[in-house]
Formats: sequence, structure tokens, C-alpha cells
Amino acid sequence: MHGLARVAAFLVASVSGSLLAVIVLQYREILDSSRQTPPVVLPRSPSYLKWLSDHGLRRATSGDVNEARLLYERVPVLCLVRATSAQQARSVLNTWSRRCNRVVFFGTLSDAHVPVERVPLGDVAAACELFARVLARHGGLFRWLLLVDDETFAVVENLRLYVAPLNASQVHYLGHSVRWGSGFYNALAAGIALSEGAVRALRNRCRPAADLERMVAASLPRAQPVDTRDTLLRSRFNLFGVEQMLIPGSVAYEHRRSSIFRSPEARTQIWAGYLQH
Repeated sequence: MHGLARVAAFLVASVSGSLLAVIVLQYREILDSSRQTPPVVLPRSPSYLKWLSDHGLRRATSGDVNEARLLYERVPVLCLVRATSAQQARSVLNTWSRRCNRVVFFGTLSDAHVPVERVPLGDVAAACELFARVLARHGGLFRWLLLVDDETFAVVENLRLYVAPLNASQVHYLGHSVRWGSGFYNALAAGIALSEGAVRALRNRCRPAADLERMVAASLPRAQPVDTRDTLLRSRFNLFGVEQMLIPGSVAYEHRRSSIFRSPEARTQIWAGYLQH
């Protein structure tokens, strides 16, 4: 009996050790790959501080001009939210979407508290029409469009800070880039930032695809994956919750492998500040 117990203990220890070794090796590969030069590296975006200087401002620790307010006025963002649950849509409506200049919910959801544009979630043609409707109703009133689902929590001030130096009249397609065959798409779960120029391009050449996020990518064939990580390789567009990003091994290996620009840790820094003339 004791012999069988020893054999069982040995087998359990061997299997556990093997599994632990596989997990450690996979995690090391993820960390190593995040330090490698990604397949496509575009020039870093123009400096935010230079953008402030061009507007006759500089960053300061005190002053009478609120930085978030200035960005709200100079970098208007329309948030386009795919509504799938009344509870989640209400949460978005009552929390972070208040930081958007404008917010539009779309989907098949009907709710007394959340106005929702009727768009069948599996109907790509209807999704194409949605972008045309957004431009018809809100064109000229936003410079950036943030496309998300109602499970996403977005810090819109951080988005404005990041995109402020970019020319929104040009085509910019930003997010968490994922491999898709020989190409890529930006994952909706992480949020997709589209410049006004990109939204207009979508309206003019919307192409069918398997789902919304791939439809956007297929309709912008000249767009390249952009490394949206910060200088410490921390992700700005996160596919997973903070608790998953911070705990090694909690994110499925295949998901980490599919990301073009991998990050060893989540970007959790939130900024606030003031400006002065």
C-alpha cells in the first residue's frame, strides 16, 4: 500500500513539475517576444508637448486652464458603443461615456434608459450604414471615434492625450493589433480608435467581413498595424481585465501569441494635470 502511495506521489509530482515548466517557458517566451522588434514599427507619433507648444501652452503643476477640459474642447471624441446588455449599457452611459463629447449606442438592444441605434449585430451591411449615419448626423462635431463594446471601460482623457498630436483628417486606425491570416485587425474588445479621416474612408469603401472588427480592417486595406504601446512597452489598448494582465499565466497563451505588439504588463497609469498660458 505504501509502495502505491509513493508511486502515486511521484507521478503527481512529475506531472505538476512538467506543467509548471511548460507555463514558465511559455511566459518567458512571451516576455522575450515583447522585447523584440515587432514586424512593423512605425515612427512614434508627434510629441504631445510640442502640440501644446503649438497651441501656445505648456504643462504645469498649477494654473487656471484644466488640461482635461482643454483636450475635451480641442480633441472631440465620439464614442460608438455596441450595446449587448441593458445592465452593461447603462453602466457605460452612467460612467466613462460622460467623458465623451458625444456617445452613440448601437445594436438590437431595447432599453428605456439607453437610446440605441437599431443595428443587427451580425449584419455587416447595416454596420457599414451605421458609419454613414454617424457622419450624416455628427460629421464635423468629432475628430476621433472610439469604437467599443459595452464590456469595455475607457479612460477617454488618456485617448485624447495620445491622439492629440495626430492629424485627424488623415486615416489613423489604432488599437490592439491581432494577426489575421497574412494581415491584421484591431480587436474590438480593446477599443478601436478611428480618426475622422478613417471614418470617412469607411463610409466610402466599406467591405463585408466575418464580423465588425474585421470589417473595419478590410475596409482600410492600406492601414498598417501601429505600435500603440508606451515607451515602457505597456499596452494602451488592453484586450483583458487589469487583474488578468497583471497575473502571469492568467491570459491564454494563444491570445498572447496572436498579438502583434505584446506587452509584459498592463498600462495602468492615469494622468491629470493643468495647463497655463
